[in-house]
Amino acid sequence: MAKYNIAQIQKMVDRLAEIGINTEKAILSMEFEDLEKLPSYTITDIKTLISLRKAIKKNKKALFLFLGEEIN
Repeated sequence: MAKYNIAQIQKMVDRLAEIGINTEKAILSMEFEDLEKLPSYTITDIKTLISLRKAIKKNKKALFLFLGEEIN
């Protein structure tokens, strides 16, 4: 199970907000092409985004954000 620290999560949330993706609904409706809007994204960014989407879908945001555990 991957572990994420609060700084990684906050960085991803901030970067998404910069490109106008600033709600849970917007995160869930992201298209693959939206990644092009993120400058210099890394594999860690993609993994963090995938886990964030999973957490939102399962409505376990607190678990993801505070414990840093990937939601399967």
